[in-house]
Amino acid sequence: MREREESLLDFLQDAGIPLIARLESFLRAASLGLALAGVAYGAASLALEGSNVWSADATWGGAIPSLCSAPLYAMAWRAASKRELPRSGFFLFAALLAFSILASWQRGAFYPGWYVQPFLCLTASACLGIVPGLSLSLVSAFSLAASPFGGEPIAPGVESEMWLHSISLMALSLASALTGVLLHKVLVAALQAGARHQMEQLETARALRHSEKLLRHALRVDTVGDLAGLVSHQLRNAFQVMLGHVTLHALGGDDQPGERLRLVGETLMQSRPLLDQLMQLAHPDDGAVEDSDLSAWLHDFAERARRVMPASIEVRCEPCPTPLPVRLEFRGLDHAMWNLAINARHAMEQGGVLTLAAALRDGMACIVVRDTGTGIPAELQQKIFDPYVTTKPIGQGTGLGLTAVARYVLSCGGRIEVQSEPAKGAEFTLRFPLAVAASGRSAQAEIA
Repeated sequence: MREREESLLDFLQDAGIPLIARLESFLRAASLGLALAGVAYGAASLALEGSNVWSADATWGGAIPSLCSAPLYAMAWRAASKRELPRSGFFLFAALLAFSILASWQRGAFYPGWYVQPFLCLTASACLGIVPGLSLSLVSAFSLAASPFGGEPIAPGVESEMWLHSISLMALSLASALTGVLLHKVLVAALQAGARHQMEQLETARALRHSEKLLRHALRVDTVGDLAGLVSHQLRNAFQVMLGHVTLHALGGDDQPGERLRLVGETLMQSRPLLDQLMQLAHPDDGAVEDSDLSAWLHDFAERARRVMPASIEVRCEPCPTPLPVRLEFRGLDHAMWNLAINARHAMEQGGVLTLAAALRDGMACIVVRDTGTGIPAELQQKIFDPYVTTKPIGQGTGLGLTAVARYVLSCGGRIEVQSEPAKGAEFTLRFPLAVAASGRSAQAEIA
């Protein structure tokens, strides 16, 4: 972001603050309205007062002040239409000062119209910066110094005090301009500090998102490594089957070679999904948000888990009798479920039962992952989702897997719960909000 020292409006426009769009619209409307009003009033004054176009007796000084300021209003409107906010502000302040000076000129230094000048000088310096603000303030001061020559004393004995009053009012206008310059400095410094703070927050948030993305990728790689071990075990079994068919055919006497080729082909087709799901899990991102039936998805996941889990572990699936419409990042859910399934596999070294159930509880779609393994110690259950907490031996677990699962569930607007008893297994419940469009129908189905 580039700061222009001479103009607060420059800084605001460069910063892209949404309020600037409204300010530009206001400047366009106000400048155009004042330009048309000045032309209309000047024309009316010329028609009604004739030759008295600029005098102390005419209202607002006659036609000259309005007609002279109207072109400046028009230039302010044109600049605002081109989104040149600083130029528009300069022409608008110049028009206001010109109208105030010309309307007060013929009436002397004691005319109340001069008292508007300090306020205009303060505002112009605060908004436009040092050079434009002080330039307009000097024009105002010089005009005020020359005004007593064209004015009449308002009472006997006042004429000798007009110069003193003019000098005092000039000093007030210049002091107001200097105050505006200081105010301009303070405002720009405050806005710049706020912009820096906002940029730092954005950079911090971006860095955190990047770090979390790297962490998720690292955890996915860790899960992929565990899954690759299970997949390689199943592939080894498949290769043994195919090698057996090839060996029997090579020994001769095989009267059904076509049947053996068919069995080899079936084995290959059964092995292909193992590699597909391994590649899908290794994908670096979590994918897009999708609408789907959580119960149907869990049934598909259970089929994939059966292909990977060793024969000593039975995978059971208990789908929900009613649809569970949800809106989730299913690639992230896939990673979370594999993490829980692999943890269950490690907890059931001697075999057991892994149950995957889908249910509708308290108006939320639930996935229950239950195993019959060693369980989780009571002292760890309250902090099992904290980083670096693990039940695995030293060197065999990072303690970040369940943390990643919990973060995923929370990011979907859900929650995760755990129940476990030592030597009796563990049960994880993942709760997700139902899709809005179908939550009412599902709730009715649950009541029925």
